[in-house]
Amino acid sequence: MMHIVEENIPMIYRFSWEQKKNDCAIVLEIKKCQLKIISERSLKMMAPYLIEEFGFEKFESSLSAKKFGFENALTVENNDQSEFLRLVFQIQHIKDRETEQYFFAAMASFKLLLDSMNLSDYENITANDKYIPQFIMIETVCCKRRIFGGHISGEFNVDARNFFGSYYVNKGQNIKPALAAIKKAVKKINGKKTNKMFGELYSVEVRTDDGFLVIDCPGNACGLNPADWPPRVFSKNPTGYEFSSHNVDDLYQQFVILVGLSVLSALVEKAYIKNI
Repeated sequence: MMHIVEENIPMIYRFSWEQKKNDCAIVLEIKKCQLKIISERSLKMMAPYLIEEFGFEKFESSLSAKKFGFENALTVENNDQSEFLRLVFQIQHIKDRETEQYFFAAMASFKLLLDSMNLSDYENITANDKYIPQFIMIETVCCKRRIFGGHISGEFNVDARNFFGSYYVNKGQNIKPALAAIKKAVKKINGKKTNKMFGELYSVEVRTDDGFLVIDCPGNACGLNPADWPPRVFSKNPTGYEFSSHNVDDLYQQFVILVGLSVLSALVEKAYIKNI
């Protein structure tokens, strides 16, 4: 199991948000040099639980195929000029059981890959002297309408925490690009201008100048918060921190938070590269 709160590791994966006119997507990008840590055998071993939970009919475990995961939900893009393998979840309007199943399949496929990467050992990572670190690590629970069935947690490294604190000082509390992406995603998935599926309670905010980040989504005090504050760490040096969701019971709420984290990941990386 890898951790990034107290020490940096080379980037393994990142999430990104893409938006073009009326289309939008969440993209999981995996460094090609790190693909060896994903075992197709382990993917096949973990998949049966999710197949039983959601009633999926198809599963593709090979990242060499054009589609990956359950119900062909993720499109695989492998550009020879890029150092990343991209897995694209093209967001659709959920209007019937088929489109809802596609949504569940995409979220479950992301979980499968995240589990495989997060559970790997440090010695399996490819590194060099000059690397971009892993800024955010994400873990998810995928269950169909159960208590905490959409739980999402993970870790921010020190660079992410520093970015949040700097954003608070220089630009204010609200991280507007992340909030705008969430509202776009919800509008797309709901298919209407009014967001009846989720309500209107969204926020992506930094609450303090030392990086206390909160993502709120509709529900009973639902959202993402630091797991402990101040963080429980042993290092005397600046660190990142763990985050965890509260009362996130379904995958729609998890989806909202994942969109926000995808935008934050890109913002953190852009700021990091600018300051190198």
